[in-house]
Amino acid sequence: MENDALKKKFKNVDFLNQSLFVFRCPINEFKKIKEYYKTINWNEIKSRGKKTSNSRISSGKSFIPESKSLHNLKELEGFFLWTNECLNIVREEVGWNKKYIPNLSVSQSWINRSEIGQFHHEHYHMLSILSGVLYLT
Repeated sequence: MENDALKKKFKNVDFLNQSLFVFRCPINEFKKIKEYYKTINWNEIKSRGKKTSNSRISSGKSFIPESKSLHNLKELEGFFLWTNECLNIVREEVGWNKKYIPNLSVSQSWINRSEIGQFHHEHYHMLSILSGVLYLT
């Protein structure tokens, strides 16, 4: 089973009293998301916030597609199948009761872009029980 192979490849890292579950994205799916990223005209995307009066640092930009979430896009379907597998491995590792939480899946997704020297403000996603980040470098 593919899920069993994926289970063997992740790392659980303790960081600042939080568990970080680290997975390596399959190269084909990583390429698809990078190609999608390249189609975005970042010059048309507004910054998430403005410089503060006592700071020269600005925030980056957030892109949300017309479909309201990246996971609704057909061209990224494989990426989100993999992502959902990862979420459910984490559900098992954390020990959440499968009776009450039978299956996790992505409910919202978008792309953030921050240049060197920009920031992303601290925030919470109120209705999320897990959050994930894929870094493109």
